[in-house]
Amino acid sequence: MRGKVLVQLALFVSMIMLFSPTILATSDINELNPNDYQENKFKKNSDLIHDQSSTNQKVQIPEEQKNLTFEGNSSNGLSELKEKIFQSEEKDTNTIKAKAENLKLFSQSESARLGSLEEGSSSSSSLSLLIAVFVGICILLLIVVIVIWNRTTQGKQSLGK
Repeated sequence: MRGKVLVQLALFVSMIMLFSPTILATSDINELNPNDYQENKFKKNSDLIHDQSSTNQKVQIPEEQKNLTFEGNSSNGLSELKEKIFQSEEKDTNTIKAKAENLKLFSQSESARLGSLEEGSSSSSSLSLLIAVFVGICILLLIVVIVIWNRTTQGKQSLGK
């Protein structure tokens, strides 16, 4: 049923394509005209510059604002900063060595460091064992799925014949 509908649809489309009028375009290079660039005349609008209405103030400035001046004490934060920089006696170093000493990173004895490394290796071996078991289970499940799928397709083929 579906195949018949597809064949009829294909025939209908091919009939439309066969019997549609062809569209041809003739190109005679001698009849083509190039695009002519015509420059538009530029009108400079200088009325905005000399217009008195745009230069006049529309709002009167209040007397409080007229009395304001921009003169005052020039405060330079740089001089205050220079005074405060060298007052502390604590030496703040920003090196890796100083930060490691503050965090007490490399202060353990050799035996303590080796013990922690051995603990890490045993945990990594247990982790690799866990991953190996997980991969084995996945492979077994994949084989079971393939066998079951193969049996179902063989059963369908034997029923179809």
